[in-house]
Amino acid sequence: MKKFILYVLITFISLLTFSNGIDEKIIIGKADGKTDIFLNSDNPMGLGVILGEPSGLYFRYYSKKSQFLDASTAWSFINNSINFSADSDFIFPIKNIPLNYHYGFGGFINIHFGEVSSLSFGGRIPLGIDYKIPNTPLDIFLELSPTLKFFPELYPSITGSLGFIYNF
Repeated sequence: MKKFILYVLITFISLLTFSNGIDEKIIIGKADGKTDIFLNSDNPMGLGVILGEPSGLYFRYYSKKSQFLDASTAWSFINNSINFSADSDFIFPIKNIPLNYHYGFGGFINIHFGEVSSLSFGGRIPLGIDYKIPNTPLDIFLELSPTLKFFPELYPSITGSLGFIYNF
């Protein structure tokens, strides 16, 4: 069982490390009359909180102009568990307004507490809307993530959160 948990943790951490680095210039607002992705060009990383199910700490790294990697450590009040998740998300502008939407794929590990502690893991598909607060390093996002638990049994569910990010 220890080898299995170690394997799962290594796989989970690997989701955070696949990136080509920042190889595209990030532009704020509109360029040449075209809708562009609203990001902060000087701040490729962000740290914040997520509120919802689950609630906790959140980290985001813009690996490209149109992609970010994120990770969270959060507590589920419904399931009495600590959740670790990591995703790779793609960003798309919403025409003529300072919003982006994102979607991606990733995974999660949950450690459940109770009379008997247990471990579960699975995949997730985050879907969200991001708002970059003008002239600040702050972002707000709303995200829903359909999930599918693979272990110890197949079980679908959904998580949702409101997030606040300070970019640095």
